[in-house]
Amino acid sequence: MSARPAPDSWSALESAVRAIGPAVDPETIAASGRLLEALHGVPTSLPGSSTVERDIAYGPHPEQALDWYLPTAREPRGMLVYVHGGAFIGGSRQRPDSPYHGNIGRWAAAHGWAALLVGHRLAPAAQWPAAVEDLALAIEWGRARLGRDTGGAVPVHVVGNSSGAVHVVNYTCGGPGVPAADPAPASIALISGVYDLPAFGWERLRSYFGDDPGIVDDWDLKSQLAASDVPQLFAVGEFDTPEAHEQFLAALRDASERTGALPACVRARAANHFTVVHAIGTRFDDLGPALLRFLEESETIES
Repeated sequence: MSARPAPDSWSALESAVRAIGPAVDPETIAASGRLLEALHGVPTSLPGSSTVERDIAYGPHPEQALDWYLPTAREPRGMLVYVHGGAFIGGSRQRPDSPYHGNIGRWAAAHGWAALLVGHRLAPAAQWPAAVEDLALAIEWGRARLGRDTGGAVPVHVVGNSSGAVHVVNYTCGGPGVPAADPAPASIALISGVYDLPAFGWERLRSYFGDDPGIVDDWDLKSQLAASDVPQLFAVGEFDTPEAHEQFLAALRDASERTGALPACVRARAANHFTVVHAIGTRFDDLGPALLRFLEESETIES
């Protein structure tokens, strides 16, 4: 991927994102990646630096691998786990020859968290509940590693993007044949996720959930989230896909109806389905500051 001149203002970024459009296809993915790539080589005001260990196996399958980021100047205050999107069948924790999603690992480590970028087995070769099992295994690896690094338990925050958000919800709340996480995460952040599986459409889910549509007919992720005590942040890009907006609003509506309170939420400025996470750590990062406040408030609640 070759870098292009980066936008020099919010209005220029908005125009560029509008021009790319909301579609989810190879052209949109490539254009979204190019748009902000150059900004990741520009010095920022991030408060610290990081070291990284790449391609660490946490299981026997080649896709069961992770990247591990650590702050250089302090012991980790906790762990941030990132689960990539990719419609259940694709995506990666680190795109070759690009700053994504290493920008999230660097951002988290700069703010004092150890960061674990999770690769997991992909559909259709690996179906439900493979990705959730992998996420649990990777988090277990991270907890053990942090236990050795810090000498004690630390908060674990789990962030999922798109289909990765589905995996985070299922890890946290459980699903058919899979119990809820124990211990529960300190918080979860769900970016451009799917929370109403039947409304999303069976054909796009069957690659991961299998050939029986009955498995998701009564599987109400929104209700599970509303019933959970785990702090939650919902985020979506201003120019995200129409379905991402619908799913975002449905989750907020369900939570507010069931709990009487609106959960933490972010509408990321001038962002589409991909740049919402590509922008983290750059001068045009509208999600990162809100995510930082949410993580810190979650740790205050936990303590």
